[in-house]
Amino acid sequence: MKKAILFLIVFSILMSSSFVFASGNVNIFFGKKNIAEVKFYNSLDLEVDKQDEFGLMLDFNSSESSSLYFALDFYSAKSDGIDFFVVDVFGNIIFEYVNTEYKTQEICVGVRKYVESKDFVSLFVGGGLGYFKGEISGRETWFGPGGESDSAIGPWFCCGLSFNIENINLGLMVRWSYAELDIKTIDAEAGGTHYGAFIGMHWD
Repeated sequence: MKKAILFLIVFSILMSSSFVFASGNVNIFFGKKNIAEVKFYNSLDLEVDKQDEFGLMLDFNSSESSSLYFALDFYSAKSDGIDFFVVDVFGNIIFEYVNTEYKTQEICVGVRKYVESKDFVSLFVGGGLGYFKGEISGRETWFGPGGESDSAIGPWFCCGLSFNIENINLGLMVRWSYAELDIKTIDAEAGGTHYGAFIGMHWD
């Protein structure tokens, strides 16, 4: 809870300051996210490491002469995994995972640096810290209907290419993020390797 409150404070400061920012970008991201591992007791692969991802990318600049932007991003991803059962020595089912689903969310703050290579093409790199949350859930599991979750804070980095035509942004981006979670018997990460495209608008 304290981690979420901290990032909400940062979000409020950035949003209240955005009114004095000279320029900025608002983009919608859609792509894929590959997580390093999500395993049961660090052995059985739950096969939820490949996720569909959707996000909102915001960045603001307070000076027209600077190419360094404050970044505030939100990402949500999920994937469906395998069904499996855990039994005792007599063959009785102790608990089961059915319709396993793993969701991850990221709230990332930091900076992005834009380098204009041509009139309408810009390269960018960025990085900062993020608040990460992961939740594993399924039907009739020992977790119960609400599932189990954990959160952590970790780093993120990104690089990409943006085309700007009449203040419309079209681009490609690769991201990396890391946060290790502890969800009962599940060894999981909430970060990973992200890749995809984005579309949005630029103002100045």
